[in-house]
Amino acid sequence: MGIAMSLEENLNLINETLDSNGIKLRESADVLLARLSERLIATNELVNLTSIDTPEGVALLHFADSLTLLPYLEPGETLLDVGSGAGFPALPIAIAMPDVRVTALDATQKKIAFAADAAVDLGLRNFSALCGRAEELGAGPPYRERYDVVTARAVGKLNILCELCLPFVRVGGRFIAMKSLSAAEEIAQARQALTETGGEIAENITLTLQGEDEELTRNLIIIQKIAPTPKIYPRRYSQITKNPL
Repeated sequence: MGIAMSLEENLNLINETLDSNGIKLRESADVLLARLSERLIATNELVNLTSIDTPEGVALLHFADSLTLLPYLEPGETLLDVGSGAGFPALPIAIAMPDVRVTALDATQKKIAFAADAAVDLGLRNFSALCGRAEELGAGPPYRERYDVVTARAVGKLNILCELCLPFVRVGGRFIAMKSLSAAEEIAQARQALTETGGEIAENITLTLQGEDEELTRNLIIIQKIAPTPKIYPRRYSQITKNPL
């Protein structure tokens, strides 16, 4: 169960966690994150949204982890977060960058409903939510090859993610896969998937997240969309998982 904290205590914790990881926010964004943390922990006691249920865990594993994307986004871009769950990294990005139009996509109604309601409560005009399956929505208009940036965190292996996510990325845009220690192995396994779906590895960035009691290694795999994804992709999810590219 979550541990109750005052808004001021929660705010201090979030700022300390972000500062220790070199993450700087626009004015007042930390207050919105603190409100989101309170709402997430309180709702999670009633509805199972996330296994991370303490203020310390939310600050590090949801907020700091999500906000490692900030240096790799540009004002005015459109971003789709595939498998967003309760809104991570989508909500922290929308809070930190109000000039980026963020869409959260998840197939679980209760999770995406939480993200949509939280965005309204926080006054986020640059946030929208979609409930659906990536392999279905990425197959055609209005979502196919529409977004400047697509992200996915803790959703699946890279070869599977390429087929699910690259159809949403416009040519010239990028897919950023948020990974842990398995990044190098997954990149090697995804060579065919990248070629088939129009992607090319641009950069693999290794980061360290520092919490009060733990240190975590993260990788951001940045994939450039260099060619249109063939219309045969994405396939049905059963085909993607049984016969990955």
